Amino acid sequence: MNGHTRIMARRGVGMPIRAVVGALVASLLILATVGVLDTFERARYQQENRLQAVLYASVLRAKLEGALNKRLRLVYGMSAFARSQINRLDEGFEPFAEAMTNTGIDGIRSLQLAPQGIVSHVYPLTNNQQVRGHDLRADPARRDAVNRTIAQRLFIVAGPVALVQGGTGLIARLPIFLSSTPGGPEDRFWGFATIVLDLEPLLREGGLLPASSEYDVALRGVDGLGEGGANFFGDAALFQRDPVLLDVSLPTGNWQLAVMPHEGWPAAGAASAAIWMIGVLLALATGLLMYVLLASPERLRREVTRALQTAREREEQFRRVAESATDAIVSADEDGRIIFWNKAAERAFGYREADILGSPIERLIPPQYRSQHARCLVCRGGGEGYESCGRLITTYGRHQDGHELPIEFTNAHWTSHGAMFSTSIIRDISERRKAEHEQQLLAERYHQAQRMEAVATLAAGAAHEFNNILNSLLARAEAAAYEVDPDHPVQKHLSEVLDGGWRAAAIVRDLLAFSQPPEESDEPAHVETTARAVVDRLRASAPTGMALEARITEAPCVVRANPQQIEQVVDGLCRNAVDAMGESGTLTVSVDAVADAADADAAPADATDDALRSVEVGRVPSGRAVRLVVQDTGCGIPAENLPRIFEPFFTTKRVGDGKGLGLSAVHGIVQRYGGAIRVRSRPAWGTRVEIFFPCEDAPPPAIAEPARRRA
Repeated sequence: MNGHTRIMARRGVGMPIRAVVGALVASLLILATVGVLDTFERARYQQENRLQAVLYASVLRAKLEGALNKRLRLVYGMSAFARSQINRLDEGFEPFAEAMTNTGIDGIRSLQLAPQGIVSHVYPLTNNQQVRGHDLRADPARRDAVNRTIAQRLFIVAGPVALVQGGTGLIARLPIFLSSTPGGPEDRFWGFATIVLDLEPLLREGGLLPASSEYDVALRGVDGLGEGGANFFGDAALFQRDPVLLDVSLPTGNWQLAVMPHEGWPAAGAASAAIWMIGVLLALATGLLMYVLLASPERLRREVTRALQTAREREEQFRRVAESATDAIVSADEDGRIIFWNKAAERAFGYREADILGSPIERLIPPQYRSQHARCLVCRGGGEGYESCGRLITTYGRHQDGHELPIEFTNAHWTSHGAMFSTSIIRDISERRKAEHEQQLLAERYHQAQRMEAVATLAAGAAHEFNNILNSLLARAEAAAYEVDPDHPVQKHLSEVLDGGWRAAAIVRDLLAFSQPPEESDEPAHVETTARAVVDRLRASAPTGMALEARITEAPCVVRANPQQIEQVVDGLCRNAVDAMGESGTLTVSVDAVADAADADAAPADATDDALRSVEVGRVPSGRAVRLVVQDTGCGIPAENLPRIFEPFFTTKRVGDGKGLGLSAVHGIVQRYGGAIRVRSRPAWGTRVEIFFPCEDAPPPAIAEPARRRA
């Protein structure tokens, strides 16, 4: 064999070897790319399954908390009943309890009141006779929990426990405390308001019964002990299988809800198998193509370019999916440095992607919360695959401008080619918190209205009784003074009796102004005329260091009211303002007409809503209204006193300086004529009182200036 032949033989052997090696290398590169894509697909699929379970668990938690709170509100109702009817429980409890149980709420076993811990009132009594007379503080099974409830003033939901009357159920028990002295702190234990519930109707309304065909569900946390409490629904072993865990809030403590698919967490979906099938076929085709076209580098380059373009397109598709999400999606490497940041994250935290990539993920959490959530934000564990923290975490995030925002987030840890990563899905819950705050304000206004109605009823009865007594005493004292000689020494004592009687009559008049219904003798009244007259009188008596500003316009409408009572409102507010300022300050009185009182802006121009505290009484009338504003630059009202300023006899003045009836009378008069009061105050800024009176449809003829207050 000559040399040329040997060279050709070596080329014939070398070319297939190079082609095979090239085909194998190309196939392995494709398979490696498929492995990366499959890792992302598995992570996406597992995260999707986890999120579906979180969504299902969140719905169950919301239903269960709603069903539970709907029943627990009855306990607050019984507590309020016991406080207001403490001397009439025997005749009033059964009708009250019957009305509360006729609201359509299922599963109420009984309602109970237990003065000093001894159950004395039970409804219904049928099947619950064993409970009456039961001493909770002497019961060994309940003594410790009952004493802890009293000592810590806790609203406890106990159970499920065995009931004295038989069976098992939940017991919601609220301790009631009363004041030892009038107006003093609530320091005297009175007893308990209790509701006993069947568990099954609660679970049915909460969505746990009948059982889901897709998910396994379990509940633990007997007696509100949460994670440390016993399991009372579902399979307790579910808590050991890495389920989704959510806390169900109780008045004190919580239950823990576990949710997991019947078949466990799937490792991969159908898309993963399809990716590998396509990847293997693509690797075979690429290897064959590499083998056939090894002699054509240009064609090989084009094929490789096409494969890389496909990979880039798939990566772009993944990014578009992430960018379309409404929740913030943030990924970090094993050092906690941010490597992925979607548009929703930019909207929530204010950072642009270019500014935040490479920064530590703890930057998104305020310093005081970082140590609490550091383990869930950054994974330090070992092993391959995917791992989730398994719970929805509520905390605060930190915006780029420094302000804190409430957030919820779940976090998952995953590995790829030996490297660890974590992905957090974050939701801004500011709007939800705002809605919850508005709902709380509405509830507070409702309870304030109920309290004032009860006080008004009491004041009306007391005022009428005192008025009858005073009329008789004053008549006899005046008759005695007329019969006795003017120079007689007893005339001095009769004069003091009459003076005290007329002062008491003034107090009765203010109480009646707070509680009396409208009088048929009401007539059209001009608020601006009355206000102008009151300001003119104040100018003559106000301290020299005090400035009075009147911004009174000619209102194009009038109100249907007693002019003397409108004068009492303006005069009472102005005198309160003068007392608050002392010897110096500025008192501003303004009257104008608004086209729609419900839309009128009540915020002062020189203070923000966040800086002020406010209280509102009555519903602001819709449509045309007359607005009276009295604003001072005095000491302001402390936040803790603001909700009580309209209560009769509530005053912060020294004994003898005030009766505490001025604002109560104002409240009664304004409510009587269908108006509303809005008070805003802040210490060192002053107080602004706005009153809205609904206008008459047709303005009557001009009305004379109200009569001067008699001495």
